[in-house]
Amino acid sequence: MKEHPILFSGEMVRAILEGRKTQTRRIIKPQPDIVAKGNIPLNKKTIEVFKNNTIVEIGYPEGKPDHPFVKIHKCPYGQAGDHLWVRETWCCPGLDSQGRPIICYRANNDPITNDMPWRPSIHMTHEVCRLTLMIDEIRVERLQDITEEDAKAEGVDYYVIGHGPVSPFGLMVEPGYIGQGSYKTSFDLLWDEIYGRENWESNPWVWVIKFRKEDQ
Repeated sequence: MKEHPILFSGEMVRAILEGRKTQTRRIIKPQPDIVAKGNIPLNKKTIEVFKNNTIVEIGYPEGKPDHPFVKIHKCPYGQAGDHLWVRETWCCPGLDSQGRPIICYRANNDPITNDMPWRPSIHMTHEVCRLTLMIDEIRVERLQDITEEDAKAEGVDYYVIGHGPVSPFGLMVEPGYIGQGSYKTSFDLLWDEIYGRENWESNPWVWVIKFRKEDQ
């Protein structure tokens, strides 16, 4: 078992804490897309996934079937059974009465009383991490192949046509919203916000990471 860092926004940290987020999608870099050397065209290309977290691309050049090109992609977040420790926006405004660091997390809307600036998630150290996730599964798929069930597992709110995202509480008090929209629409909009519309339309290959929150 290994541990790997992973970044999450405050909104997604809250969804994990509330048990609403159990999946995340991350763009595969570089994208699985073999380019033949020189001007030799490929007459066949296969993409295979094995050992949970590895993609093997095999391209067969025309006229050279016995000399395939091979590219390997390994998931940088590990494999099933590994742990992810979550990096989020945080701050250490001071010490408690016993001289221990006080850690505040922006996702909690913790108040900062001494104008101490928030520290970006990328600068979070393992020592102040509060969230550890167990990877249950890693698979590969095209971004737009996400199902309605999986979009819900991404922790987004339900999107109602003509209204916008509706929180789980809103869905409970207004059950008539169900059937008027989808979680996939909210996920689409969230992806646009982070990566841009062109990225969504390019339909990239992504790592699909299913996880569960570990008790600490």
